[in-house]
Amino acid sequence: MSPDQEIVKILDLVADKKITAEEGAELIAALTEKSAEAEADSGPAVQPPSDEDETEDGDHRHWRGRRSRAGRFGPDIGAMVDQIVDEAMDGVFTELGAKGHRRSWHRGDRPEAAEQRFDLADGANRTMELDIELNHGSLVILPAEEPEAVHFSYRGPEQLKPRVSFQNHVLSVEQPRRNYNFSFGRGFDTPRIEVRVPAAVILTGSAELMNGVFNLEGLAARDLQVESLNGAFRVSARSLSHCSFETRNGAMEVVAGQAQGVSMETLNGKLSLAGVLQDCSLETVNGRIFAEALPGSRGKLSAETARGAISVHIPKTIGYTLAAEASVGSVHLDVHGTIRHQSSGKVGREVTMSDGDEALEIDLETAFGSISVEDSRA
Repeated sequence: MSPDQEIVKILDLVADKKITAEEGAELIAALTEKSAEAEADSGPAVQPPSDEDETEDGDHRHWRGRRSRAGRFGPDIGAMVDQIVDEAMDGVFTELGAKGHRRSWHRGDRPEAAEQRFDLADGANRTMELDIELNHGSLVILPAEEPEAVHFSYRGPEQLKPRVSFQNHVLSVEQPRRNYNFSFGRGFDTPRIEVRVPAAVILTGSAELMNGVFNLEGLAARDLQVESLNGAFRVSARSLSHCSFETRNGAMEVVAGQAQGVSMETLNGKLSLAGVLQDCSLETVNGRIFAEALPGSRGKLSAETARGAISVHIPKTIGYTLAAEASVGSVHLDVHGTIRHQSSGKVGREVTMSDGDEALEIDLETAFGSISVEDSRA
């Protein structure tokens, strides 16, 4: 099959959507490069008279190869490929509602926020379930000014605008899962999804984010699960009960008046938790961990990291048991003045001890890093 026929076959595959336009362009580029190498191996071809220097240097052979390929394949092959790529992308964005060509979202043409308002309808039901799935954008949940209404707003490209519904105290927010290429301009603003909920409402349910920050402020949550692939978490809540926060890449900072059964987990990022703690766990592979237990904390507090330091502050008014292990690192203890303790293994590397009524059970472990346990700063 001649190179011309192979190129036509590739273009037909693109037109039939058997391969993508990008794959077609790569195949054509590889084909032309292969043809140029075959031509070089077969010896020099007869060239038409030219005013250019006929010296066989690298630059001359390069331009002679380009002229030869243009002569065989025609000067419009590149334009044809570009046209196919543009038409394919225009089709995708037309389906997404762009009604035009692919474009980037810059700060200069940032769209206005799209807002929706939902009535709680049943004032006696103070629990609202979240069912949120986002591919692009940050999620912010804040207290609302109106006591009986939920406000939703979205600021971002029309192509990424999610579908929103509110029924039976369930707020559903979903972005379509489609394979498309959306490019942001330099200095872009991340799409922002904001939900305002009456302060007396308790949040539950789940939220899944692909990329973006999760931010919860001034509210209470129970049995709430939040997951992200790449994004940080910032939570400042009145109370959290049996809530889990998980991300693959990103830091987490959680502060709560009451934190019961809170689980925080990330692969890459630091973790921070503060409040009246009860049965809480923090786990990361790469990153340091900080936890501060306020007066009234009890139950178990566990923290584990493979690479990073662990720092825990506990109040002087509560008793505790402590098991701390640093495989490669030191253990520093400065708590409650004179301490009764028992040490096992190498002192400074592995320590177990107890003090007082043992209300708080602390279990700390790091492979590479130091461990520090000190009196609370408050």
